[in-house]
Amino acid sequence: MAFFDRGFNSCAWIGDGGGPVASGCFVGITLSAVGVLSAVPVFYTIPGRSLKDRRQSGGLALINAAGNIGGFVGPILVGWVAQRTGNPASGLLVIAAAVVVAPAIILSLNRKKISEVD
Repeated sequence: MAFFDRGFNSCAWIGDGGGPVASGCFVGITLSAVGVLSAVPVFYTIPGRSLKDRRQSGGLALINAAGNIGGFVGPILVGWVAQRTGNPASGLLVIAAAVVVAPAIILSLNRKKISEVD
């Protein structure tokens, strides 16, 4: 029952105590997380469709390495841009731009050229 109380208190803060601005922010953050995280399973299918045999494991390792590097470099980049511009929102705009540019790069890959490598 204690878990329900904590969950209820959190929802009450977001809905009433936090006001409409906090509620909108919470909904926006939740929807953006759903959008970004829903792309992860689709992204992991690219090596399986494009590469053969043992190369698939290398492709998955490359995806994991890129994710780990992004998890390290991303906060540093956000802080650096925010410090240089004096505006914390500008650092987040750089990350938002990366979220827009990454699918464009994936869509620009020519599937025929990838399959010819094998």
